[in-house]
Amino acid sequence: MSKRKRVAIIIAIAILLIGTVFAYQHYTDVEADTADNTVATQSKEEKNSGNMDSNSASEKQNDVLTDDSNQNEGKDSEKTDKPSDSRQDSSSSSEKKGHYEIIPAYDETVLIREAYDEQVLVSKGECTEVKISNAWDEEVWEDGAWYGSDTLEAKVCNGCGAIFYGSISEHMADNPEHGGWHNELIPQGDPYWHGSKTIIHHDAVYETRCEPDEYTTVHHDPEYKTIHHEEQRIWVDD
Repeated sequence: MSKRKRVAIIIAIAILLIGTVFAYQHYTDVEADTADNTVATQSKEEKNSGNMDSNSASEKQNDVLTDDSNQNEGKDSEKTDKPSDSRQDSSSSSEKKGHYEIIPAYDETVLIREAYDEQVLVSKGECTEVKISNAWDEEVWEDGAWYGSDTLEAKVCNGCGAIFYGSISEHMADNPEHGGWHNELIPQGDPYWHGSKTIIHHDAVYETRCEPDEYTTVHHDPEYKTIHHEEQRIWVDD
């Protein structure tokens, strides 16, 4: 047994002895008060009986008196008897009867914390960078730029649509029914942008995506505490 437990047991025994001494002292005080009240009651009863004997003797001596005097003496005797009766009632009411009751020692179980479920982290979800879009270059043409092919002015027959970059006189002489010709700009080669442009670079776009964390449920049972109550001795009035 550890030193702390021995000290606790010694303190508990000392408290129990002190309680027993106080209870015994209270019991002896109550017994002494009861004995004093009994003696006082007996002395009062003896005194009252003596008064009653003296009253009866005086009544015998006054038998020769007239009826009026007998009636007056009867009234006086009733007046003297009433205070003795009130004293008897007060003495009996002052006596208190009772007894001691023993409450045995018992253990009380008290709830400290109710049961509950706790979410405990098992593993943290991993996070990765995911590419949303690739890097790219943007061409921005300045004002006045245009898209198209180079052109060259030519002569086009109105009748058959023949294109001549030189003289068309011989064709018209051979085909007077075609109705003449007109000048037209004819595209030369593939189309392309004409003018000045600026290159704007756009970096690749990434996004951070994380997996959800993993949790587990841990159940905790309720917690109780036992409180010990020592035996008690209490006075109860009857």
